[in-house]
Amino acid sequence: MRINHLSSLIFSTLSCVQIHMSSFLLCWVAGDLTSFLGCFLTNQLPVQIVTAAFYVNKDLIMISQFVYCKLKNQKVTKGKFLQQLKCSP
Repeated sequence: MRINHLSSLIFSTLSCVQIHMSSFLLCWVAGDLTSFLGCFLTNQLPVQIVTAAFYVNKDLIMISQFVYCKLKNQKVTKGKFLQQLKCSP
């Protein structure tokens, strides 16, 4: 009985990971964008502005990787589903 609860907990947690990951990335980007805007608007040292711009750039790369992997996984699962439909009698 406990094993069933554990497996359902694991699968529900894995499905929630993608939801939490996208909101986590958006909050992370929002924080780095506000840091960049704060550095730029308050005329901080150039090294601080460049560092903030570097972090925003890395965030955009992380988001693009996340979106790419999510789209790639959707195509794979759709393809497997279609193959199963074609092979079924």
